[in-house]
Amino acid sequence: MTVHRFFAFLLAVTLAFAMLSPALAEETAAPDATAAPATAQDATLTDAQRLVRGYDADLGYIYINYGRYPYEADGTVAPILWRVLGVDEDGYALLLTEYVIDFAMYHEKKVTIEEWKGNTIYHTLNDEMRKVMFTDEELSAVLYTDEKGWLYYLDNEDYRNTAYGFRHWQLKPQKERECKPTPYAMTHPHAWKDRSNGCTWYFSTGVPRRGFHNLIGYDGHTSTAANNRYGGVRCACKLDLSKLDHVSGEGTLENPYTFEVIE
Repeated sequence: MTVHRFFAFLLAVTLAFAMLSPALAEETAAPDATAAPATAQDATLTDAQRLVRGYDADLGYIYINYGRYPYEADGTVAPILWRVLGVDEDGYALLLTEYVIDFAMYHEKKVTIEEWKGNTIYHTLNDEMRKVMFTDEELSAVLYTDEKGWLYYLDNEDYRNTAYGFRHWQLKPQKERECKPTPYAMTHPHAWKDRSNGCTWYFSTGVPRRGFHNLIGYDGHTSTAANNRYGGVRCACKLDLSKLDHVSGEGTLENPYTFEVIE
């Protein structure tokens, strides 16, 4: 009986293993079958599409060097440092300059002009400064719209958007909205910065009352100023990530990403 039981047991084990083998083979093969499409899709993305993301509450911002502008007090040019606020569903990254890079009037007269393109600052940014900031090749990756041009100011709703890393407060100070001017910006005859934190104020869009525009104060609070005053230039733009490849850097404040423009 012992021999019969042994052979019966051996036969049962053999049959069970034979039944399990196809299932085990399928489970083992499944990851390989799904890995190929993911790899193929990844290969079609540029470095910018793979690496650039919007603000993350745990990880903070991604930083990019793009274009150039005078930075030092003697006019020495340096790459423009931008923080990435978000990436939209069309693959455009919303960028905001990390520093106030210059000072300029919102409009030359204290009048109300609702349309962004009708104000002096639109032409200062899009007809003058952008020629210094970007080569033609670099400009090809910056989104242009009839409403805003290439470069524009964010509005107060943007500066209250928690998805961009800001808080919903308006009149209260907010460190996340504080901004320091570059040494070059401080050479402007109308430049100003606070002694306590080294930050300055800058315009945002929006018409609170006739002849005035919104601003972000040196301590990050929101306020207003006559639009014929000189305010800090902290501009925004949108970059087409599908046109940026061949990355260098780490995307940090200390070592920002740098990309090459591709066709």
